[in-house]
Amino acid sequence: MKIYGYSERGMINSLMYRIGEDEELLKAFIKLISLPKSIDVEDANNFEIIIEQSLSQFGDADLIIIANYANNDKKVLFFEAKVKTSQGNWIIGNQFAKFTDKGKYNGYASNLFYQLRLKKILVNKLKGVEEPNMIEEGKSVGKNKIVNKTVEKIGEGTSHYYIGIIPTMDDEIKAFLDNSKNKKSLEEKCGKKLYFLSWKAIEDFCKNKKLQKVLEMFKYNEGQIY
Repeated sequence: MKIYGYSERGMINSLMYRIGEDEELLKAFIKLISLPKSIDVEDANNFEIIIEQSLSQFGDADLIIIANYANNDKKVLFFEAKVKTSQGNWIIGNQFAKFTDKGKYNGYASNLFYQLRLKKILVNKLKGVEEPNMIEEGKSVGKNKIVNKTVEKIGEGTSHYYIGIIPTMDDEIKAFLDNSKNKKSLEEKCGKKLYFLSWKAIEDFCKNKKLQKVLEMFKYNEGQIY
């Protein structure tokens, strides 16, 4: 029997269902991200994985990983995934330019930076923190019990990180982040805890760890992911 999943959702599902019950694989996956030393996943004693969670007016989260530590320390990682469709391309610089020019961009709500910023706004709201250009009035998580259960977990987080899984190659990501103008603008609009992980790095990880079922999903979606 073969099970296939389409595009970014299929890839996230395939990856998490393969590594989600193997703590060492999950830790190795998180280490692919250039997170600060303060989030040493080797010290985590438990993980929670939440896939395709609605956060109501704060958008859906493709993936949330909560790393639990001693003394009730919790690190919350939000992931938003984007792919290069077979009909086009996805360039990080272009997507950021569209985000900063929101009044002229019809696809603003599906923009990676906007989606990650919404998660930052939610966290600020939960923590009672106000930052310039961060708070949008009137947004609510609503009354759905499952949504509120997850929001409660998010609110218990002691630190929060925002990660884009993107089709851009690692060297292009580095060039984008090394641009001082981009770096300053990113911090102003999205905060400092914004990180990126390429699909190529994930596929290489799967090859290294011999995650055959996930590699089959990359093969099935060839030309659609990156």
